[in-house]
Amino acid sequence: MEAKCTYLSPQADRISLESFKSTKASPQKVRHVRAQVPGSMRLGFDRVALLDIIANPPASGADGQAWLVAADLADRSMRALSATLKRRLSPESAAGHYVWSIGAVAGGDESRRGAGSPTEFRAARDNPLLSNPEVRARRKEVEQRLRELFMRLPKPLKLRVIASECKLCGQVHFESAACT
Repeated sequence: MEAKCTYLSPQADRISLESFKSTKASPQKVRHVRAQVPGSMRLGFDRVALLDIIANPPASGADGQAWLVAADLADRSMRALSATLKRRLSPESAAGHYVWSIGAVAGGDESRRGAGSPTEFRAARDNPLLSNPEVRARRKEVEQRLRELFMRLPKPLKLRVIASECKLCGQVHFESAACT
């Protein structure tokens, strides 16, 4: 999965394309995204997807009202960016496309105080490059490297498992064990 993130400026007085930062909507940025996706397919994954994340400023309100405001803001943000996001992938790409507009609720992180869920813009199709012998060989290499990497990590104790490369030490950590 290739992920991209844009965010609604907290200073925005309305929700419009101009109110978002880091939209990656320029022709050059679209070409770059379209070039990244086939690279993932050449690694030999069964399916490849692009995930666009839209971060929204925290919402507030009495009782459960904050969650409703956050969910509404997430929905309106996704609709405002919809046309831009739908141009991310070429029509013939086998990659899927998902958009997650996250509504935040003031006073905590989005894992407990958030709204919104990923939306499928386009389902991923089977990777058409898997019949290529070079791609199959690369897949075996990727599988071996992943096995070696995961063997060095502790066994996850939570259902949601997210691992990422730490920019501080260059190692892979689970979400809750990153360097500080």
